[in-house]
Amino acid sequence: MSRRRNRDSGGGCRCCMSCLVAIIIVIVLLVTAVVVVLNMTPNKLGFGDTKIINNKSFNEYGLGDIKFIDIIKEFWNMRDVNEEDVVTNGYSEEEESTVAQTALDNSSFTGDDYSTLATTDVVYDKQYVIEYNDTTIAYIFNKIISDGVELNDNLSDLKKFQIEVREITIYTNSDNTYNIRVVVKFNTAAILSQADAGPALNILPENVYLVYNAPVTANAEGALEIGEGVFTVNGDETTPIFTGLFNIINEFYPMEELANKVADGVETVVGHLGKIGTAEKNANNEAVESTIVLGSSGISEHKITVITHTEAAGE
Repeated sequence: MSRRRNRDSGGGCRCCMSCLVAIIIVIVLLVTAVVVVLNMTPNKLGFGDTKIINNKSFNEYGLGDIKFIDIIKEFWNMRDVNEEDVVTNGYSEEEESTVAQTALDNSSFTGDDYSTLATTDVVYDKQYVIEYNDTTIAYIFNKIISDGVELNDNLSDLKKFQIEVREITIYTNSDNTYNIRVVVKFNTAAILSQADAGPALNILPENVYLVYNAPVTANAEGALEIGEGVFTVNGDETTPIFTGLFNIINEFYPMEELANKVADGVETVVGHLGKIGTAEKNANNEAVESTIVLGSSGISEHKITVITHTEAAGE
């Protein structure tokens, strides 16, 4: 009896071992299949024209010839973007708050509600020459959006999309002209919720950085003019994968329209601070009127110089 039990036990072990080997083989085959599929493109697998988001296909988003593994990696990279890799000229809110308040002292601006600068000129008793660092302008622009209640249409949209102004940089080109680089962080859910985004709400990152780079000048009236520029998401414009993912976001809200609203916002904010230009000034920082020259002479590396308003527009 005992010998028969031993023989049965041995048979059971061999059976368990066979099952284990079979399971391992199945797992290996499944893993191999997954690896093979991930290293193929939607077109290779015949899925290129399959509708995925907003009734558009892999091919329509420019993803048809990109490996699934690369698409997944890029989505992951978008979710894990480091602000320091995008923002090159950030600002300290604490420091810029002091700088901004000093520049606005003795003007019509009172309190700390910057949203009034969205619609109203800052008025002084005399024409003063004031230099604003680009970081200070970025801080003021961001405060206008965050504080804003009554904003113009463009700024209202920026607030609705939970825009945060993370950088404004004015820099010199090789031909001594100037460009402006604006970086804003926006909430994709706030944009996609305005449309029937479906699965896009789940696969796209919560926050994305829009980078706008354009030539900048000032006209003879001292108004800032931002020219036609280039905009990218997270500062990446080089890979077809990223272009495809950008196209998905662009499907629900045109990024060019958002970039234009940002540029218009910068022009509006600077216009309410004063007229861009240069002038000789006395010991009290008052502009010598006969020396005032409005225009691009007031734009320099990381700075905009304004001649302050003595009355609000329309008065």
